[in-house]
Amino acid sequence: MRLNREKMRFAFAAVLLLALTICAVSCAGSKCGPVRKKGYVSLSTAATEELFLLGVGDRIVGDSIYCNYPPEARRLRRVGNLIRPNIEEIARLSPEIVFATEITPPEVLRKMESLGLRVVVLPDEKSVADIERNLLALGKIVGREERARAVWRKAKREIEKIRPGGGPRPKVFIEVGAKPLITTGRGTYLDDVVRLAGGENIAAEAHTGYTRFSREEVLRRNPDVVLMVTMGDVSRDEEREWKRFTSLRATRNNGLCFLDADTSCRPTPDAFVKTIRATVRCLNAAGGK
Repeated sequence: MRLNREKMRFAFAAVLLLALTICAVSCAGSKCGPVRKKGYVSLSTAATEELFLLGVGDRIVGDSIYCNYPPEARRLRRVGNLIRPNIEEIARLSPEIVFATEITPPEVLRKMESLGLRVVVLPDEKSVADIERNLLALGKIVGREERARAVWRKAKREIEKIRPGGGPRPKVFIEVGAKPLITTGRGTYLDDVVRLAGGENIAAEAHTGYTRFSREEVLRRNPDVVLMVTMGDVSRDEEREWKRFTSLRATRNNGLCFLDADTSCRPTPDAFVKTIRATVRCLNAAGGK
């Protein structure tokens, strides 16, 4: 009798173990409980690059169609852009955090949050100080604060190595749009670039942010350099347009220059340093240095 009871207990234990195993296998497909959130989705080109700089690029599970740097970012799952992301795809990826920007529409942010997604909105980078702020904030969020500080220290050292040409500061007109003509005033990322490169932004005194600027006003102020952010075929059209004005100092002195839009419009430590270097080369060439 005792032997039969032992056999029954053994049989019951075996059945229980089998049942638990089946349940565990079933739950591995995320059907027996909430999905475990993992990784990040980035809708910001700057955030994507900085996550790689912070050593957590391998944790990005999806990014914007415009995220192309570093090259590894191009191989990630695309989830639309920062204005019209594919919310269903993002929810399916079930990330720990979605990094968005102030450009992302509020209704899009609300929709993602209503699906239980944690959304972190990174403020626009309007200056070098803003780049530092966002980088350090990102480092804190992903647990890489010291790495973020080290990345910024390195960028500052690189900036300090850049030596603008001596003499008076050349006057610079920054062109970021052609029709209508758009420039950047003080308190902007590119205004900081020109200042650190040793130039003087002719729109800095009268304007803040991005603003329209007439071609007649540019001619009146007669800058030494016209710094054009690349706009595809429009860039060459603009170069030909400026060359029509032979009295313009920028035309006479080899001061019509281009900045790569992909680099100069991506406010990250690495891109910032590259853009300052490119601007210094342009200013020096215009001055015959």
